[in-house]
Amino acid sequence: MTSKKLLILELETEEVAVATLLRALKSTEWGVAVLGSQTFLSKLSDVMDGASINSRVVHSPEDLLYFDWHLFNVILLPNPKFLPSEYAKAFLSSIGSVPFGLGVFDLEDLESKYSTVNRRYDSKRSILSCCSFVYVSDLDFVNLDNALIRHVKARGKRILVIPFKYPSVVERSKLGPVVNIVVSGKVQAKRRKYLFAILSIVLASRRSGKQVHLCLNGGVSGSYGIFVFYVSQLVNRLFRNLSITSYKARVSENQYRDNLRSAHINLLPLTSLYDDGKDSGAFYDSMQYNMVSICPDSHLQSIGSLYGAVALGYRSISDLIQLIGTVMSQLEFYLADSHSKTEAYMHLDFRNYLINELNTLSTPR
Repeated sequence: MTSKKLLILELETEEVAVATLLRALKSTEWGVAVLGSQTFLSKLSDVMDGASINSRVVHSPEDLLYFDWHLFNVILLPNPKFLPSEYAKAFLSSIGSVPFGLGVFDLEDLESKYSTVNRRYDSKRSILSCCSFVYVSDLDFVNLDNALIRHVKARGKRILVIPFKYPSVVERSKLGPVVNIVVSGKVQAKRRKYLFAILSIVLASRRSGKQVHLCLNGGVSGSYGIFVFYVSQLVNRLFRNLSITSYKARVSENQYRDNLRSAHINLLPLTSLYDDGKDSGAFYDSMQYNMVSICPDSHLQSIGSLYGAVALGYRSISDLIQLIGTVMSQLEFYLADSHSKTEAYMHLDFRNYLINELNTLSTPR
């Protein structure tokens, strides 16, 4: 019988992370309720495949003013980047003494006086100063040790680490005459170095002589995205052993998953946005769909020591070209090793970790 209650407030994004919590806490002593916009709850329902969710729609900031926060033991508040100021003010004025945690992405969130977590909503208080703990999304909830976590603890805050998407089912990759590489996510400059990735794959494929297919698994955004789209079309005309699939519009969920199922190498040409402890959902795709991850070495250094699948880091374009070539030449071995690492990751007891952490966070110091 449920004896404790967790409330998750999300208005715009992170539906996959919320779904991870819902699945992990199902049939435990912790009941979960979700407070969100109609759009967010619709996205959450899609991710949960229509499963029943204890939820309530937020129509305006006034809905927060009269909400019964005291009915819950712990509350998760989104990163204020996704919480309009009028909602933040309403929350702070009505929350009382219920312990709540604040979502934080990176060190800049904590250190910059201009960041939303440090914005003062009255003469004295910011959301960061009022929260009981900070929560971050990271693969490594067991051995996590990075600059972001150390900074949080130095601020006198507790910490909760939540894997963005904890895998429950693992599929095996199928080998064939073509090496399939995927770069997932919206094609925009702030998150991925797409041109850098395309150039690296062009050079690696020419050296190896293997037939290579690259899928840019996301729709384009802005002038940069459009430019990448046309570069991919040009590459298709210039090279016989390399083909690129790219999309102008948003990729449907079914197509997105089909592209992952056929991929062998999960290339993450991440920007510095991900270098302060923020992991990428693509790592979890490597686990679920049995791929080898390749990303900047700086990112591997920032997210802990557990990756759940084979994860290789590069420091330069020459490193990346060599890594792609090495993986392609020994693909069967790398995929088998990646699958073994995923199985080991899935044996980690995330559910009991989460329950124990919530029990601690719900207890006043």
